[in-house]
Amino acid sequence: MTSALANYATEAGQHCELQDHCASNPCRNGADCTSLGNSYKCKCSPGFIGPTCSEDIVECRSAPCVHGRCFNTHGSYKKVILYALSIMKP
Repeated sequence: MTSALANYATEAGQHCELQDHCASNPCRNGADCTSLGNSYKCKCSPGFIGPTCSEDIVECRSAPCVHGRCFNTHGSYKKVILYALSIMKP
């Protein structure tokens, strides 16, 4: 007896198990991975973007520091407040 499905390809394994596309940890920087049929989707952690969440957002581009300086860090940014001191002579 010959099977009509001999050359039929699926995304399942030899024993019809579903393939876990997240098993190889494709999502970076603490992102959550969801396996979707023949693909995966990453839900990025705050501060990261891109298909695998590997791109660091440069938060300082939006000028969040009105009264200080902004320093971009991995996945975030730091504000440094600048104070001006005036010294009066007697």
